[in-house]
Amino acid sequence: MWARPDNRVKIVLFGVVKNAGFKRQVSPGDVLERECTRTKRRGPVGIGVCTATVNGETACTAELIFAIQ
Repeated sequence: MWARPDNRVKIVLFGVVKNAGFKRQVSPGDVLERECTRTKRRGPVGIGVCTATVNGETACTAELIFAIQ
């Protein structure tokens, strides 16, 4: 969605975090990697499933609802 040239200058607003699950504590100095996959889109509003990992170990998962302005 953000790769499209017309969306590169737009602002992404996060509206809702659903089904968040925290699996491990993240400490200062840890490298947090985040991966998000868009699952649905209707106009400027989308839903994505995100996972955050530290050293390949899942730290957090959540479903995010966002809008592009």
